[in-house]
Amino acid sequence: MLAYSLALLVLAHSSFFALSLLMATVLGACDAIQGTSRSTVIQAIVPDHLRGRVSSFQSMLVQGGPGVGTTLSGLSASLSASPDR
Repeated sequence: MLAYSLALLVLAHSSFFALSLLMATVLGACDAIQGTSRSTVIQAIVPDHLRGRVSSFQSMLVQGGPGVGTTLSGLSASLSASPDR
């Protein structure tokens, strides 16, 4: 968790492409490690008869959530763009 936060902070302030690429790689690795841990804990505490439903819901959130955020970011950017364009 600390490595993810530090890598995000460095990425936000980086003006060098190589450093930014390295920090993006670190962010991806940290996210994969945390995602594995989260999935393991969730599957361990869910009752057997709900495991498939919880897994499906978790997949929807992980795979669909970033797309919704990207769409909202694009919408916000297009609304805030100057009307001269």
